[in-house]
Amino acid sequence: MPTERLLRDLGATYGNPAVRQEIQNIYNRNERTQRRIYFRLLFRRHLKVRDIFFIFKTFATAEIMTNRIVQAVVVISAIGIVFSATIQPYVPPSYENIPQCLQPAESGLCLAYFLSYYYNPSTRTCETFVYGGCQGNANRFNTFEQCMATCNGTSATTIHFELITESNPSEKEVQDPCTLPVESGQCRAAIPRFYFNGEKCENFIYGGCDGNANNFRTIEDCEKTCAPSFSEQSGEQPIQ
Repeated sequence: MPTERLLRDLGATYGNPAVRQEIQNIYNRNERTQRRIYFRLLFRRHLKVRDIFFIFKTFATAEIMTNRIVQAVVVISAIGIVFSATIQPYVPPSYENIPQCLQPAESGLCLAYFLSYYYNPSTRTCETFVYGGCQGNANRFNTFEQCMATCNGTSATTIHFELITESNPSEKEVQDPCTLPVESGQCRAAIPRFYFNGEKCENFIYGGCDGNANNFRTIEDCEKTCAPSFSEQSGEQPIQ
């Protein structure tokens, strides 16, 4: 069950079968009235902000479905989590001013399972992600070949610089990927990746979409990109 895996990844465990069944019922995909609601939760034990999608039945979220923002206290007693949250309808981001091949992988809000391809400018290749069947953006292709034919050679650095030049280069700078925080993204895959933490390269789990450019397939790629520049600033030798 995706819910159980997600909570287990957060370090949580189930203890009450009745609550476990209740959560399973909430996630019943055969319910036509279900809606996906967006939560941003701060789990204090992990000191991390997690983006999580919960699915609730419409009758339980009438105010939310009429575009009202609701303050709520949510209790999941089986895993000992109590939190307050602002609940509101999920508004898909706008990618109107972002070039097609620089748009992040966007699964959308629907629950279908379409294996698709998107161009990842940080790795300069096309990668797979799961498209839910609605919404999303233009960085989505049915085949690897179609994706590469459209986006091959696109670089986040060069295109972002061109966009800045068109506006006002004195007000913005291209952000170094090695200074970005680790970001797992909103999808639920479990892909081992590496990121630079300011001192060295470490592993983390990438969800498969979104995230940022501080995301490398191998520790060698991470160290080659980030370790030399930081060691030069500090006077230390590169990580071996």
